[in-house]
Amino acid sequence: MDVRQVGAKLLQDYLDGQGNLDVIGKALMQLIGEKGGQLDIASLVAQLSSNGNVQNLVKSWLGDGANAALDPAQILSIFGNGKVGAFAEQIGIGPDQAAAGSAATLPQLINQFSSGGSLLESAGGVAGMLGMAKKFF
Repeated sequence: MDVRQVGAKLLQDYLDGQGNLDVIGKALMQLIGEKGGQLDIASLVAQLSSNGNVQNLVKSWLGDGANAALDPAQILSIFGNGKVGAFAEQIGIGPDQAAAGSAATLPQLINQFSSGGSLLESAGGVAGMLGMAKKFF
C-alpha cells in the first residue's frame, strides 16, 4: 500500500468506515501536500518539526517507540481553520471531527513510514534527512 492509501485507510478506520477511500486520499493530499502523486510525508515532518509546540511529538513518531499524542487544537493551529474546514467538507464530516481524526492518524502515518528508514527516500535521501534533522536542534 502506498502512503496515500495508508493515510486514507487510517482516517477511514478512525471514522468507523465512513467515507470513500479515494476521496479521503485526495483530501489528505490537499491538506498535507503531495509530491509525485503521493502524500508528501517528508515535507509534513519538516513543517511539524519547525513548530516548537509539536517538535518533541514528531520525534516520538519518527522513532520506533510509543507515539506521543497530537491534540486536535494543534491540527487547527498547524494547518489553519480554513484548510481543515475544506478538508472536512471534502470528506463529508465536520471540522472538529476532521481535526480529531487528523490528530489521531497523522502520528500513526508518520510512524509507519519512518520505521526502518523508508522516510529516507521520500525526504530526498541522506541530504534531505540531514536538512530535516537540523530543524530539531
